[in-house]
Amino acid sequence: MSEPGAAPPVPPELVHEAARARLRQERARLSRSLERWGAEAAEHRRRVGERDPCAYRGEAAAREEIEAEARTRATERGCEALQEMEAALRRLESEPERFGRCGRCGDVIASERLELLPQTRRCRACAESDGTAEGR
Repeated sequence: MSEPGAAPPVPPELVHEAARARLRQERARLSRSLERWGAEAAEHRRRVGERDPCAYRGEAAAREEIEAEARTRATERGCEALQEMEAALRRLESEPERFGRCGRCGDVIASERLELLPQTRRCRACAESDGTAEGR
């Protein structure tokens, strides 16, 4: 059974090829972002290391620290997303017959959902019932 309101099933080979292309595209984008964030973090560490720690105070310093923390969180999320992309590509290559099926209920995941979230392991109903962010 497929998701309620889903379009007619798309042949698996077309879904797989589209998912493979989207996963590779997203992996490349995330890799570029992570490189940029790493360079920004290194530059921040270099600038902070050049200053007298006692002189490193004030509103600008606080704002810079908040931005550095935000970059760290974004980098962590980016690394997690990159790992999800890599895992999805491995699943697609090693078990193509299971790719596009919900890992919880076994139903076919709507092709529209796979276009948006090619790394997903859950149909929308299961993701929503799990309360995961990908269900929203």
